[in-house]
Amino acid sequence: METSGLLDGTRLERDRTREQTDARPRDLGEVYDAYAGPLFRYLVALLRVEQDAEDAMQDLFVALGRADLSRIRDLRAYLFQAARRHALATLRARRRQERETAAAEFSWIDLDAGLGEDRALALDLDRALQKLPSEQREVVMLHLCEGFSFREIATVCGVSHNTAAIRAAQVALTLEVYGAEHSAYPATLAALEQAGWKLPRDPFGGGEYRYRPEGAGFVVWSIGLDMQDDNASREFADLSPEAKRQANQYDYDIIFRVGR
Repeated sequence: METSGLLDGTRLERDRTREQTDARPRDLGEVYDAYAGPLFRYLVALLRVEQDAEDAMQDLFVALGRADLSRIRDLRAYLFQAARRHALATLRARRRQERETAAAEFSWIDLDAGLGEDRALALDLDRALQKLPSEQREVVMLHLCEGFSFREIATVCGVSHNTAAIRAAQVALTLEVYGAEHSAYPATLAALEQAGWKLPRDPFGGGEYRYRPEGAGFVVWSIGLDMQDDNASREFADLSPEAKRQANQYDYDIIFRVGR
């Protein structure tokens, strides 16, 4: 699907927010005017219930009223991190799992922002966002709708490249133990779980790690923060120093390879 131009309205709002950010608003009223819309969309994307998002917004700005905003270096990142903390507190307190079926309909894309003939495609994209797992929806919201870089998203979400790499190593260690016991690696990670092994989840997306046997060994990988599965076809670590300076490691899968 061609999606260029679908989010023009949202991008315009994002650009206005960035212009306001450059002016470094520090009065709480100015902060609200500049960020209330994006923060509310983000909270709804996390909570999936508008009333919960409204409550979290209120709690957030009450807390901001007690903070010295002039001392905050990156206000935008700080606000989204704070919103995320309030959303997680809401989820814990109100037992989100018990009420997910009652989640209100909400558009994560601004469908009233002059999309014109692209509105039908925008609606399709909005429905697709609603079907995503919460972790993936959060990344898509921050990157596509709010313009965060993948590095900024990692900061907001509190998930690092190293977390994914360590968990990949844990999966690899489990595979090695299984291989030693059975004289062969399993065909799939599902076979490990069926045998009673508990495997960590990929922090980027929340699903299982990718895996395939490869010659006498195997490869395990996380899809990485760009949420794109490159099938472990290229590795950032294999790039030359010059190529690494030009590349973005967040565009690559996070790979753990074992060969024997």
